[in-house]
Amino acid sequence: MPRGRRQSITEVLQSFGIVLSPEQRVSVQEILRKMEETREIFIVTYPTGGGSQTFPAGISVIDYYEGKITFADNTSDDLLNNLKNLDEPWMRSIFIETDQTIQVSFDDGVNFYQVVQGDFLGLTYQQFQHVYIKTTQDTNISVWATTSPDAVLNKLKADSVRTAAVYRRRSSDLDCSQAARTLDTNFTANFEPAGIWVHFSAAVSPTVSLYRISKLGTTYDTLMKALAVEGAQDVYFEFAKGEGRIKFEDTLRVRITQCNAVAYAEILTEDV
Repeated sequence: MPRGRRQSITEVLQSFGIVLSPEQRVSVQEILRKMEETREIFIVTYPTGGGSQTFPAGISVIDYYEGKITFADNTSDDLLNNLKNLDEPWMRSIFIETDQTIQVSFDDGVNFYQVVQGDFLGLTYQQFQHVYIKTTQDTNISVWATTSPDAVLNKLKADSVRTAAVYRRRSSDLDCSQAARTLDTNFTANFEPAGIWVHFSAAVSPTVSLYRISKLGTTYDTLMKALAVEGAQDVYFEFAKGEGRIKFEDTLRVRITQCNAVAYAEILTEDV
């Protein structure tokens, strides 16, 4: 199987001297689309048994074509399956979760972008055979890749197909016993909130508020939602699609008033 760019059906036919009319091209594309819908989906997870794997400092390479991971310290491990055996040309979507800030590149190993500590990244409608992961320290990472272009959205229980990245911002222990505590987003793209979770170490009665903090200044800061908790340990805010879209220069803030407990806050968002 070729490891470079896959030829389109039009290019293949033209190599045999066959030129399709515009109408024929539309018919062929429709046939290919229906074939794609009925193709078997393959999923390759790492680690195979779930959980996470420690990646050492440096650049590690996941080779989905051969089914092998080469770590930065020159040790290696095998994936449960590979594109060559599956007779598939590409992985098409991916989910990466990390407990430290990492840099990720697809196929070229040159253009890296950042996945922030404690967050996860879900990308759809990609074409890749290799993933380069750059770490600055030992980092616990889990990776979930599939030959389906949108299966990551199903994994994340999204309710529509979107070519979007999904991010999570997670707090460390927030000791609310002395003062109010906050958790702010730090995302680099326009986004909309999907859900906010707060868990307390004990049943308490604080107020949990969500604010849009504007780059224009405090005059434009906006209270989005607030909930007065009454003797509970868990708080959850849910957002519908298209609700509460926020420009990347602005910040979504979770604020928890003083209470006698430790809070653990989590913000889930999607790019828009």
